[in-house]
Amino acid sequence: MRSAAVVLLIGLAVCAATLSPLFSQQRSVQSRVTPNRWMVDTESVHADTPAEFIVHLQQRNLDQLHDLFTKVNDPTHEEYRRYRTMEELNSLTRPSKAAFQAVRKWLHLIRSDSEITEGPSFFRVQTKAVHAATLLQTEVKLHSHPHLSQPVVKTTDTYSWPQELDDHIHVISGLTQLHAPRKHKKAVPHSRQDYYRGFNSTLDNLRTFYNISGDYQGGKGNISQAILAFNDYFSSDALRLFKAQYNVTAPTPISIGYNCLNADPPCDEYESDLDIQYMQGLAPGIRTYFVGNPGDYWMLEALSITVAALPEIPKTISVSYGGPETLTCPGALKCDNSSSDPSATYIQAADVEILKYVLTGTTIMISSGDSGSNDFPNDYGNCPLTTSPFYCPDGGCDFNTSSCQQVFLYYNNSQTPIVYPNSGDAVTNFLNTSWVNAFASDNSACGVAVDSVSYSLYSNCSCQNLKYRSYFFDGANVTFAPYVYNPDTLPTFSVSWPASSPYVVSVGATLIWGAGNESVASTTNGAIISSGGGFSLIYNQPDYQKSTVDSWNNVHGNSFPTNSFNTSLRGYPDVSLSGHSYPVYTQSKGLKYFDGTSCSSPAFAALITRINDELAAAGRPTLGFINPLLYKAPSNVYHDVTNGDIKCGEYQCFTIGFSANQGWDPATGFGSVNYGNLRSYLLAEAPQRTTQQSSNGGTTSGTNTQSGTNTQSGTNTQGGTNTQSGTNSGISPVSGTASRLSVVLPFFLLSVLYFV
Repeated sequence: MRSAAVVLLIGLAVCAATLSPLFSQQRSVQSRVTPNRWMVDTESVHADTPAEFIVHLQQRNLDQLHDLFTKVNDPTHEEYRRYRTMEELNSLTRPSKAAFQAVRKWLHLIRSDSEITEGPSFFRVQTKAVHAATLLQTEVKLHSHPHLSQPVVKTTDTYSWPQELDDHIHVISGLTQLHAPRKHKKAVPHSRQDYYRGFNSTLDNLRTFYNISGDYQGGKGNISQAILAFNDYFSSDALRLFKAQYNVTAPTPISIGYNCLNADPPCDEYESDLDIQYMQGLAPGIRTYFVGNPGDYWMLEALSITVAALPEIPKTISVSYGGPETLTCPGALKCDNSSSDPSATYIQAADVEILKYVLTGTTIMISSGDSGSNDFPNDYGNCPLTTSPFYCPDGGCDFNTSSCQQVFLYYNNSQTPIVYPNSGDAVTNFLNTSWVNAFASDNSACGVAVDSVSYSLYSNCSCQNLKYRSYFFDGANVTFAPYVYNPDTLPTFSVSWPASSPYVVSVGATLIWGAGNESVASTTNGAIISSGGGFSLIYNQPDYQKSTVDSWNNVHGNSFPTNSFNTSLRGYPDVSLSGHSYPVYTQSKGLKYFDGTSCSSPAFAALITRINDELAAAGRPTLGFINPLLYKAPSNVYHDVTNGDIKCGEYQCFTIGFSANQGWDPATGFGSVNYGNLRSYLLAEAPQRTTQQSSNGGTTSGTNTQSGTNTQSGTNTQGGTNTQSGTNSGISPVSGTASRLSVVLPFFLLSVLYFV
């Protein structure tokens, strides 16, 4: 093999070179648009900088996997809760031998100082930036994001692989994807005078309000639970303080993966302190894993690599993070007509792994989001903002009010507008700042500017009183115009993933006022977050929630603009729990109080762990996929939350949003739970057999067999009552390609536009 020639773009980046002609010169080019709030550093990446990417192969028999999922979760089927081992599931879906051989041959074109790990359906490549750039025919640069404690090494907007591998490669993750999972928690700022302090969610208060027995000591079932963390890590000292304060007897957490507290600079600890303290506090005695993931990992990498390295499969997993479910190009700006990213198949690949864990008997809880109906408002910006005084309530923004927060921008005479500046963080990623400066200059009397924190337009004049015209800079024509809400142009609401996945329990947040009095957590009623909820843009409505969502839609759907959402798609959250005023011990700041669905998700996960522990101790199958049971539970299982709405987010309020109503709603799901009644119900619904042996001989002993094998090339160096605007057709469930804004998918075979 001829060694690859290396070319460096001096002062900018590592650049691709030409590889040995073992493959044709025809390449399958993958492209993406740099999403909002990501900044590409001008600092060069040294050729020897470590770089990691994972090549996920096309898995097979996914129809059989889905069929098995249906049988295992059907109470009338003989396979009900006869779970499989991960080894059985990986064997069922294992890619073809030809796929492994072809991709292995391609990867070994890398220089010798690289390590290649072969997993059940992937290759993990740990190499140097120069070799990764050469293999993927791309540039590699440092990318930074406000949610990450330090820059990460990523490819630029395009990368490629030989066309001969198209049938074998599903998606390449790690180096190529831009993920910045957002933590769904927020500490109480001293500036918030309207913060409700009448009820703190201490362990004792949670036990009393939700009818949770305080004398439980788990461990008899010999099961485990896990917390997934991303660019965050817990403090052992803070956990000891918490246990001492609340008299919690729990084993020391077993940590695996990346400890970013040891990084330079260190990462945050607050999210992980919250997660570990309340998951262990409400489920004491249970073996608990803390799974740390680096900043360039997200759900697919975590489930395939870090969770897979555990010695057993946890029966409950809690994830307090989320990212945009989809992200489209804002209008026609720097986007072709398809406006889709082939790496959209990331979510499809991740959901297959989620499904496998569910089929081993694991229940996965996900925080529903902390910014209301518009969890990621900067992705589209197509929801009309209020002109009320509510603006940046926690402070820290450039301004504290604005009379005009959004306008339209048309690029090069396109008929499709961009909602500016909310859509896609246009200032930093898409727009020439000369245009903005010119528009601001024309409206200097109104003080027009862009808030660098809230990404809203500031003006002391109303939108109707601003001056609008066209500008021409650098060969491009751009026209500013007044914003007019149109749900057929872009999605009205942005959605949080993986909370929107139909295979997980999506957990919202409430605020407890006192005995029997609870509302949805909102920035307008005393909380510092607004619980996330709404309807997916990509997942079809699962059968288990059809009648429930239809009932909600029949009563409330007509109160929303037509096409503002689609009730034939997955609605979330499923349930809620208190997400307000959790006292958390931290190493750096002592005792702090937190709000967020990051509070409610690990707390609810701990409750499911307790029930699983009882079942396992009796030799009965664990709960696994509980969503169908949640949707047919008797009313005494829930505290129906009917007060409050989630129209407001972290910085702004919208005129459209979801409210808490009687029964299920897209603000709180079914509301919170009466744990005593939930426990009795779920135990009664569990099969009475005392074995978890599957009909084909597999067992759920919990042994995790996903770790893979290493091969080294040389030296080891290590209201919408109808349809959502423009989002309802055209995706192939196999290829993952799509026409612009085409996103409706089958419940199982999933594809998306693209994910950040």
